[in-house]
Amino acid sequence: MIYDGEVRKKNGSTVNIGDRIASMSIHQAISITPNDVEDLTNHTTAIFVGVDGDLKVTLIGGQTVVLKNLAAGMWHPICAARVFATGTTATDILGAW
Repeated sequence: MIYDGEVRKKNGSTVNIGDRIASMSIHQAISITPNDVEDLTNHTTAIFVGVDGDLKVTLIGGQTVVLKNLAAGMWHPICAARVFATGTTATDILGAW
């Protein structure tokens, strides 16, 4: 899914997620340690799950949802601000933007 417009990241920078090429490419990735209190340093545009399971996230739009039984070994197009420890059973999680 391609979105139009800019999203302001927590660190103050912006990313234009309406650009089809930029939206489909991974520019940076980090290992995610789920945390019930702190947001991610950078919002993700995709999340990789190494071991399948549930993923509880706060989306960049502010909604908190549990994504049930995400498949392992693939990138999922999830724009997340936080990945929760409570409610997350998936492991080996990477976030990309």
